[in-house]
Amino acid sequence: MTKRIIISKLIEAPIEETFNWMAQSNNFSKAPWVFSSKWRDSNNYNVGAVRNIFMLVGWYQEKITVFERNKRIQYRVLKSFPPVKQDFTEMKFEKVSRGTMVTWTIDIDVLVPIVGPIITQVAGKLAVGLYSSILITGNRVLTKV
Repeated sequence: MTKRIIISKLIEAPIEETFNWMAQSNNFSKAPWVFSSKWRDSNNYNVGAVRNIFMLVGWYQEKITVFERNKRIQYRVLKSFPPVKQDFTEMKFEKVSRGTMVTWTIDIDVLVPIVGPIITQVAGKLAVGLYSSILITGNRVLTKV
């Protein structure tokens, strides 16, 4: 059973700066829930780029599927531990009067027999904490608060 999670946060910085910070996912390791985020081949964060992210909630290998500068980045999980199906994740960027509204949408399904739907619900709550911590860190870094 796939669960959709949507987290939005106002980042009080220009859209270009916000997009650049979020596109360089090695910045995610500044958040308390993320230990490491590295590109497999380089710091190339365009369509087709693959990254490995180690977080409090596990390890994910992700591939960028859509990259529209200052608009959106989409990616999917190729491999993970624990095993999850995450075929759609999107960071959307919208210019607003006080900065940039970032909306992170995640479709997640934990692939564990029998108890998968229950664990997916828990994973959804953990995902809110994880992605929120990245957005809060981005706002703090970009606004120097």
